[in-house]
Amino acid sequence: MPDGSPCEPPRFTHGDCHAHQLFVAERGVSGIVDMEVASAGDPSSDLFKFGLEMAALFCPTTRWWEPFFAGYGGPPDFETLQHRMLTATDDNYECLGFERPKEQLLHAQDWQELFALRNRALCQ
Repeated sequence: MPDGSPCEPPRFTHGDCHAHQLFVAERGVSGIVDMEVASAGDPSSDLFKFGLEMAALFCPTTRWWEPFFAGYGGPPDFETLQHRMLTATDDNYECLGFERPKEQLLHAQDWQELFALRNRALCQ
């Protein structure tokens, strides 16, 4: 998901991406399940869903996004994902057991701050 407009050109997207739907092998993703809503679209929507779930599972100090971004050829546009996280509906956050941290997302300056959604006490 290199720099550029999110939908130019549209790319193949999962459409309802969740972290538990990927099969990971030693050399990367080896399979994906639950593809009934896959189509051309904005890949940042898949990144949002995947990133939100990973942020709920892992502390930001693990920097889990670095190998994920490397597999896609580099990081996506930070502001695009930040805006998607700010404008997502609350149910995207509530289903993972936390409220959308609007102030934190608004003021995040890097990936570690953006993905610091897990309870800080659990990350100590």
